[in-house]
Amino acid sequence: SVDTVITLLAALLTEQKILFHSQHYVLLITVLQSLVDLLLPFQWPHTYIPTVPSNLLEFVDAPTPYVMGVH
Repeated sequence: SVDTVITLLAALLTEQKILFHSQHYVLLITVLQSLVDLLLPFQWPHTYIPTVPSNLLEFVDAPTPYVMGVH
């Protein structure tokens, strides 16, 4: 919904941690890239990992802002 997109955009602009979960790789990557593209003309300077491999899930505990997707 529009409210959800505005909430996510506000979280990006205030440099929050955002973790997405989806069973569909294509949808996960598309949504994350679209969200980061909404920041234009700004850029996301922090960690951006569209799909975190299962053997690297400990990165979700990172102390810095991030946008990550988990399958």
